[in-house]
Amino acid sequence: MDFKTAVSLFNADNIGELSESNEGLRFLKLRSLSRKDQMEALANKFDVDISGAKSRELLSILFDAKIPDKDVDSFIRIAYHQEREERHLVEDGLLSELCKVNAFDWGGLHQNSLEKTIVDNYIKKIRSYDILESAIDGELHNSLRSYVLASWYNHWSSIIIEDVFNNTPDIF
Repeated sequence: MDFKTAVSLFNADNIGELSESNEGLRFLKLRSLSRKDQMEALANKFDVDISGAKSRELLSILFDAKIPDKDVDSFIRIAYHQEREERHLVEDGLLSELCKVNAFDWGGLHQNSLEKTIVDNYIKKIRSYDILESAIDGELHNSLRSYVLASWYNHWSSIIIEDVFNNTPDIF
């Protein structure tokens, strides 16, 4: 499987098919290094030339670099443990902060898509500036607030859940 095929399968949410091949698994593992600094560190560790590469090109370069899978696995394991140690220091505070969320509400956004909701329900439908201003203050502000809170809660609770699984010896 080449990089372009892996991206297509991923974008089509076809993770099952991706995970059936070594190249697909390689793509998923490398993609888990979502931050630019992690990808750069992996490239530097294995002398992969990324000079002049844009952020969005790093995954492709690393995929094609053919770093041995065992080395990718080891790098990911070390990166996870470093991040986990940092998060562990603030985990109690984070759990306390997450408990402050009283309601989990995406703010009435269409398929959790803020941009689509704004374009479809405000930009394309409202012709009056004054009505738009009123809608922003009265409706959109609350929807945006709910969306941001739900996204924040979703992000950090997912990380904590991942940590629970990853801290189980048989999993990671």
